[in-house]
Amino acid sequence: MNYKKRICLLFITTIFLFSAIASHAASIFSDINSVPWATEYINKMADKEIIKGSIDEKTLQVLFKPSDPVTYIEALQMIYKTLEATNQLSTGSAISSTNQKTLQDANIPSWAHTAVGYALSNQIVTAQEVKNFVKNGKAANARRVDVAIFAGKALNMDEDLDPLPILSFQDAEMIIKAGTPYVDLLARKGIITGDAQNKFNPNNSITRAEMAVICSKVYDLLFKQDNSAPVVVQPPKTETQQPANQKTMIADYVNSDGTMLVVKDEKSNVEVYSLDASVTVKKDGSIKRAVDIRAGDVLKLTMDNNNKLTLIEIDNSSVVFEGFVDRVISMDDYYLLIVKDKFDAVYKKEYTIDEDTDILRDKKAISASRLVEGEQVSIVAIGQKAVKITVEESRVIYDGVLESNQYYKIKVKINNEQSLEFEIDDKAYIRRDNKKVDIIDLAVGDIITVTVEYNRATDIRAISRTTKSKDEGSIKAITLGNPTKITITSRDDKEEYTYEVSNSATIRMDREDVKIYDLRPGYTVELQMENKVVTRIDAKKSGDKNVIMGEITRVYKDLDRLRVEYTDTSTGRIESVFVEITDDTTILSSAGTSMRLSQLVSGDEVLIEGYYEDDWFIARRIIQLD
Repeated sequence: MNYKKRICLLFITTIFLFSAIASHAASIFSDINSVPWATEYINKMADKEIIKGSIDEKTLQVLFKPSDPVTYIEALQMIYKTLEATNQLSTGSAISSTNQKTLQDANIPSWAHTAVGYALSNQIVTAQEVKNFVKNGKAANARRVDVAIFAGKALNMDEDLDPLPILSFQDAEMIIKAGTPYVDLLARKGIITGDAQNKFNPNNSITRAEMAVICSKVYDLLFKQDNSAPVVVQPPKTETQQPANQKTMIADYVNSDGTMLVVKDEKSNVEVYSLDASVTVKKDGSIKRAVDIRAGDVLKLTMDNNNKLTLIEIDNSSVVFEGFVDRVISMDDYYLLIVKDKFDAVYKKEYTIDEDTDILRDKKAISASRLVEGEQVSIVAIGQKAVKITVEESRVIYDGVLESNQYYKIKVKINNEQSLEFEIDDKAYIRRDNKKVDIIDLAVGDIITVTVEYNRATDIRAISRTTKSKDEGSIKAITLGNPTKITITSRDDKEEYTYEVSNSATIRMDREDVKIYDLRPGYTVELQMENKVVTRIDAKKSGDKNVIMGEITRVYKDLDRLRVEYTDTSTGRIESVFVEITDDTTILSSAGTSMRLSQLVSGDEVLIEGYYEDDWFIARRIIQLD
């Protein structure tokens, strides 16, 4: 490399370093003026190291290439980096041996294993989808609708999903059913918008500029939602109703002269009070001074009708909390212990450990630094201060019934009717009915014995007690969600039945594995179930579905599409379908003469031959009937 090029590259490196220090200074990218609507977002995501540019060796300029398409692999990498930057990565998402093999078989590059493996572990993508990320040695470009699905699932806001949304985009009918709940969610959250014609363009490849905008808006949403405090403090299990003018808080700080008190609630929301002679402080019925309040004390605050603090009662009765060690953080003069609730891993509590805290393991005293993540502990605490911590046996065996199976963790209802949640160890030994199986083979309702070490299930022995059953008929409706449900018109009695579909259900059509959203109303299906949950679907397109005879209700001349209503022969109900006209479509009059799409009008009776693709019926031939 010549001296001049070295100097230029050194200058560019200096620009990179300066841009990381200066807050949103001039953009380091020389080619983003063409996308002014995305400039701010691109710079922000570069600053957060979620996206990167490249150096043009000829001009030595830093390029972002905003109009270049993003591959599926790159999209998942950017989404992963966004979750990482906002502390929203779920725990226990190490790449399993099964997922590792999927990544290798699909030729996913090693630099993307963490991101794509995380997406597999958290059901953001399926193994079948990953297999299509690289085709003929080349990474496939991601469609806008697929990125919306990935981003929507990554947000983990299932409770906000509308399974049957009404979208305002002009081309809403072109969005596949699997994508509509997530497109709707992102639109409502302000993460995606339409183009100048209010079209979403679901099948277009997403560009780097568009991806930067999505990541930036997801970042903002997650940052506001929960960036500074990933720990959720558990609300009390039993709490007596307090008067409207009284509340329980935890002391956080009292100044040296007792004139200012800082408290926080169970969600770490902070409140500050000025103290004077009108405020009474009590402990065990005796009058105390404000300076007697210690950080971590539980305080009952009483307000007058003007919401002015009048009474502080120090309540230092001890409570017992059981859970699993999540983290131990060394502070200046104490340790902060974060513990997951034994019965609900979503909730966590914080405790302070100081030199007065007794910590026992196997009846021997240990220091806080020797507590291990995943250890089960019983804590006696006064407020936030841990008085005594007892480490339970590291290896515990539970008997119970499998309540849920999320593939990376299970929930077990034990004999006292309490439910416990355990993450699955990557090397867990799993057997069902004396046969070695994968975790996905366990069914809800199985009787299981679980060996748990440091809050991870290392050995699972299951006995099935399922009553297998079958049903068959034609699909009436599919509702995507958690859980996903399928409604069929039974072949036996022509009645409609709705079943829950397992997340791990095998779905086959035309001898190929397909996804739930590849199925369509009217398809003939055979369902296999365990405990009334569908575990396998064998589907086939009904022969009469290759021919549609009905009435045109709307002609989309600019989009080369029709909407047609027809009578479903299997249900006797009127259905509606979108029909796509391609260059290969032949349109004929009843006399057999050739016609153009523009000659078809609403109200025409037509016979259409073709096939289904996603939510569309692709027309091979259209005959206008008299």
